[in-house]
Amino acid sequence: MKQQGDPVFAYDAKNQQTVQVSRGDALSNGYTNIVKVGQGEIDKAKTAAMQLGDAAMNISAYKMAAQKMDDLSGPEQVIVSRILGDDKFKAHFLGIELPVDWANQLYQTAGWDKMPEDAKDAVVNYIAARPAAISLLRAINPGVRLTESQISTELKNIPSPGTPADIRDKQFKRLDRNIDQASKTLVRVPGVDLPSDIRERIETQDKAQSKLRADIQARENAKHGEYVNEKGLAMKAGQDAYANGSYIGKVSKLYKDGSYDVQPD
Repeated sequence: MKQQGDPVFAYDAKNQQTVQVSRGDALSNGYTNIVKVGQGEIDKAKTAAMQLGDAAMNISAYKMAAQKMDDLSGPEQVIVSRILGDDKFKAHFLGIELPVDWANQLYQTAGWDKMPEDAKDAVVNYIAARPAAISLLRAINPGVRLTESQISTELKNIPSPGTPADIRDKQFKRLDRNIDQASKTLVRVPGVDLPSDIRERIETQDKAQSKLRADIQARENAKHGEYVNEKGLAMKAGQDAYANGSYIGKVSKLYKDGSYDVQPD
């Protein structure tokens, strides 16, 4: 957007967001509540947006990782629960403050090497998301000195990797609402993403990666007669085959159980 005059903060009623633009742009776009600002105020707005954006990024990344816990087997979930429930683990990694080299220490935790990769990813993101909850609490209560009790209570609102899916989803929805509420006080500064931008980007990337993994797995299954038509329809040799809405090749061999092989093009 071409700059026309001094920088100002103005209210964009269409998007319900305060933005930093030039005075000329504010007037031409019909923005209201126009206030002239200096570099110090702009830097302060950037810092606030970046801090809350960092919290949103860590929480969104953990939300995506935690959802993959649903795909673990019972024994694998037991391993995760045993590690997270260990008193030494909780005292070391789940306190109000994290050790400086917590990532390296985590890899040395007893039983870590036995956990599946999706579980490791969830645990790492869980630990990283806990400080984000504290940052979020500070953003919601600017200028207020937080007590240890308040911080401990907020940390309990971060679902652990072993939390049942229905409860976990409700907790994440609450966190997202809190982030959206805190974001209303932010200024959209050029070059700085707002928390909603970051959340959308992470969730979109995760969906694309999940679809890619599913397509790759479907292609592998199809090579060994493990793919079955999702609608229960009979397939014919030479027929186009699809998985998750994507074309994967042509049916090359049929089996009595209804599965078939696919020859990728």
